[in-house]
Amino acid sequence: MADPDQLFVWIHLPGSSEPELCGRASSTQGPAGRTGDFLYRRKYLERPDAIPVDPVRLPLTNTVQTTNLLFGHFSALLDAGPDRWGKRMIDRAFGPQTEYGYLRHVGDATTGALAFSAVDEEPWHAEPPRYESLEDLQEASRLIELNQPVQPELERLLRNGTGGGARPKTTVRYKDSLWIAKFQSIDDPAALPSNPKVEHATLLLARLAGVRTVEHELKLVGGQDVLLVKRFDRQPLEGGRWARSRYVSARTIFYSDESYARFSFSGSYPRLGQEFRRWVAAPAVDAAQLFGRMAFNCLASNTDDHDLNLGLLSDDGRSFRLAPAFDLVAGVHATRRLDLGMIVGEFGAAATRENLLSSAERFQLDRESAAAIIDQVETVVAAEWRRCFEAAGIGQADQAKYQQSFCPPGFRDPQPPVPRPAVTRRKR
Repeated sequence: MADPDQLFVWIHLPGSSEPELCGRASSTQGPAGRTGDFLYRRKYLERPDAIPVDPVRLPLTNTVQTTNLLFGHFSALLDAGPDRWGKRMIDRAFGPQTEYGYLRHVGDATTGALAFSAVDEEPWHAEPPRYESLEDLQEASRLIELNQPVQPELERLLRNGTGGGARPKTTVRYKDSLWIAKFQSIDDPAALPSNPKVEHATLLLARLAGVRTVEHELKLVGGQDVLLVKRFDRQPLEGGRWARSRYVSARTIFYSDESYARFSFSGSYPRLGQEFRRWVAAPAVDAAQLFGRMAFNCLASNTDDHDLNLGLLSDDGRSFRLAPAFDLVAGVHATRRLDLGMIVGEFGAAATRENLLSSAERFQLDRESAAAIIDQVETVVAAEWRRCFEAAGIGQADQAKYQQSFCPPGFRDPQPPVPRPAVTRRKR
């Protein structure tokens, strides 16, 4: 059997800028695939204020906990690590890594309250760059996309603040808080408005429609659009340090139920709404908010709504709530039929009113209440999307390209009946 790929796991307890060593994780290749192990540190378990890394899948216990899902990795740990852009930055500096290798190198760029190290010494801390350096960082990200050399200091600053997501970005200090600066990409289609502008406009519209969204600002830096998104998992403390809030993605919630995920996993809004009963402090309130967000995604053609683009937040480490909406971007499509990135209702991922209503009970809503939420979101989207695009500096010619994106023509189409499986009678 191969040597295990392992790392030490640290957690920032509520209100603290210093992490506590809470356990050790490993992933080992075996004949049947990779197996992941996690063991809490005994000293950590003795703390009266100890909180679990994952309250469902990794409860506080002094026994080894294992998983074969996600190729032998616990989803709650991966939530804190980098996505495609962050992994690209780490690969440039250290070469290709394993999943836990990326966590060992991610440093302060984690999402949520977790941190990692290769040995049982506190993870390194880096001061985030200031907003004034944004133009240099933006140019460095462009060169990285082109696979060109970059000044080592700029590349280090970018690597220290990448976090999740696939697009070029970094974390900067702005208005005494930490913000994610999301840049334009060289891969963005030239025929459409910049992605920062469209995301800014979509977030403005979502807020008008009753969706709780991240705080954000659109900036012009060096002639390029940059979207600033305030980090909801960081709070300033005295001395220039930061408290960190716990964060878990919808993927972690799905995979926490191992028996379900092993045989029937799928990204599903209704299933997430049901899981709120054991995860969040006010399940009915957050389930209704999630239902409204799902309706908005249908009505704004946001099909990048996968299970890593929504999650739960906890300030006290124990009581979770639905995190503000982020990564909302209206898409352009030419088809009448539109599917979201996760299951909506009885008719799969179809972005239709009838499909939304079919899952109302899973969000603790009756059909009448669900219909009222849908109608309110639809009314706002239809009336306000052009004004939000204008506020983002998107002109009429570009607005025309999104004509079918808002309140898509197929949204009110009737759904065909759900096919019933044939019944096979056993011969007596």
